[in-house]
Amino acid sequence: HFFIDLESYGLGPFDSWGDYMKSTGQLQYGASYKDIFPLGVVPDAPLPAPVPDKTMGTYCSVNLPLGLLKSDDESERELVFKILDVAGGEHTTGGMVAKASDGMTAVSPSERISGQSSIGFQPVIDHYEDDVLGDFLSAVYKYAGESEEGSDGAFPGFYEYNHICSDAKTPSKADWTKDCSSEDGDECFSTQESVWGETLYAKLQQIKSAVDPDGRFDCYPCVKPASTDL
Repeated sequence: HFFIDLESYGLGPFDSWGDYMKSTGQLQYGASYKDIFPLGVVPDAPLPAPVPDKTMGTYCSVNLPLGLLKSDDESERELVFKILDVAGGEHTTGGMVAKASDGMTAVSPSERISGQSSIGFQPVIDHYEDDVLGDFLSAVYKYAGESEEGSDGAFPGFYEYNHICSDAKTPSKADWTKDCSSEDGDECFSTQESVWGETLYAKLQQIKSAVDPDGRFDCYPCVKPASTDL
């Protein structure tokens, strides 16, 4: 019905989704289309953004535990209202991702237990002050600890990877509920540990060391080989 409606506007019919994307791209960019996209290539939609979609150097792209969203505890419900009042949940998760695993995936404990993810949390901190960060992180650790992947007592992480910002803030290893300040001598969790958690990240590092020990394929939040300075 979608393509039939387009035909009523003089568009189509299209043999494929790629043809449809090319047609709409040509409508959007006009004569400059051929200068943006190579001939025969299906255009990116939308185009890559020139700036990050999350504010750099902040608490960005966090996972919100499903257990927290479902909680009847008054203080936890108040925390949820604070978060969603200011930030909102960008991606709905949950479902069977919490259980569907053969142990061979890189899905983090905090991602598995999440109900929403990729939340820009810094505006919540700015609005409600630093105590809300500690309350949120405590909730993540509580619900991650109830899952099979997070039950080993190791730091489980709390970030969603796909939209994480450059220089994302991380908590202190001395106190997992506190913002880390390396300038004050704190030992901080790495960005990678804050995504995958300590246990899973260590496993991923061993795999990286085996297949790419020199870090030829690298980016700022990528898994690093074990025992390197990359």
